[in-house]
Amino acid sequence: MQHLPIRSYVLRQGRITQAQQRAWQEHSARYILPDFPDLPDWQAVFGRRTTQVVEIGCGYGETTCALAKANPQIDYIAFEVHRPAVGALMNRLAATEIENVRIANTDALATIAEWFEDESVTAFNIFFPDPWRKKKHHKRRLIRPEVLSLLLSKLVPQGGVHFVSDWQHYAESAAAVFAATPALCPAPPPSRGGITRFEARAIAAGRAVHEFYFVKQ
Repeated sequence: MQHLPIRSYVLRQGRITQAQQRAWQEHSARYILPDFPDLPDWQAVFGRRTTQVVEIGCGYGETTCALAKANPQIDYIAFEVHRPAVGALMNRLAATEIENVRIANTDALATIAEWFEDESVTAFNIFFPDPWRKKKHHKRRLIRPEVLSLLLSKLVPQGGVHFVSDWQHYAESAAAVFAATPALCPAPPPSRGGITRFEARAIAAGRAVHEFYFVKQ
């Protein structure tokens, strides 16, 4: 097992609404993945074996739902630690009868190594992760060499890493990490399916959105 002890998130749960709490009560059995003791049987989870895309930090799920609806042939595994956001995502999924998404309410970096076989994931989506703006916190950023090494080991050949950030410094540091990874080649990014609430806030605040897509060679 590959150990990645530095967490890339903090739990800022905030207030959970009645609707979000009700989602946990009514939809968790349908959408929330259990704490698998062994390598998951994804065919049993989804009722089929097909292309898998993993999203790290799906937030409230606007993009997750849009992509899943537009690509019913793909199965999406969305990691998110914040319960209110997960509740909101479950409500979105249930309202639109989307069946090709499952949610992991757990630390992605502590789990990906155990849940996915090598060269089994088609793409990793990382949209607007915590930028950890203070210099002393930069070590917690998701885009760092040891994390890319883990993701690369799980990607199929020609699989992609899709990264988006609205923080200039984070975008610059991520670009440097990508450039220093010989196994990755830049490519045109696929559609993200729409604008998330975080992207809308960034645009309203006048921040540029930086998007990267790299393919495993």
